Parts: sequence; C-alpha cells; structure tokens
Amino acid sequence: MREIRIPKTLAHVQAEWRLTERLEGVPASDLMMPKIYSLTPRYAEPWRGRLRERLAVASHPYLLPALESVRQGQTLIYEAQDVEAVLKQSILPANRLGRYFLRLTESIERRCCDLSSLVMTCSEGTPAL
Repeated sequence: MREIRIPKTLAHVQAEWRLTERLEGVPASDLMMPKIYSLTPRYAEPWRGRLRERLAVASHPYLLPALESVRQGQTLIYEAQDVEAVLKQSILPANRLGRYFLRLTESIERRCCDLSSLVMTCSEGTPAL
C-alpha cells in the first residue's frame, strides 16, 4: 500500500469554506468531494498511471467520480468503514444545502456499492475462531 497526498488548490479550499459556511460551520470536506474534486485536477493523476492493475479499492465513496473518470474496467472493491449517509445525517444541518449533501452522500454511497464486486464492512462482533 502507498499513500499519495495531493494538496488542494486555492479554488478548492475557497469552495470548501463557502460551502462550510452554508452548512452552518459543519466541516464536511469529504462529502463535498463528488462535486468539487475537479477544482484540484491533480487528484486523478496518481490513478492514471496505476490503474493498469486489476483492482481498485475505494476506502470512502466520496472520490468515486474521480476514480470513475480514469477507471478502465478494473474490479472495484469498496472498503465501507461506516454507513456514511447515517453518519452525515446526524451532523448536517436541516437546511437546503444540508439536505442536498445528504441526498448526494446516499446516492454516491449506493453507486459505490452497486459498482463494487466486493464490499467490505466493519462489525462490532468478533468472528468465532
């Protein structure tokens, strides 16, 4: 495994701040990504050269649109650490933008599950040995 970090552009950071203000200060840069990832065009760069592999793993659903823009038939695996829509419902304001981003989260999470050949999830219990 290798982690590659891409710094956000100024336009990206400014868009996050504007949206955060409209979300009553709730920090939600993750759920904004399906809509604003393109403000940092370099996000898809590392995948372009590495998607010759047969598998692509999404640890969160939010960058699925970026992954789809460069994916070339690789098997998708979704590592679902949480049910994102349930988590976001508990923190997003009940205003128009909050409802919009909740619907977007539900949609992108569903699409990630639908496109994935395998969805890995966490559980509270431990497996019997």
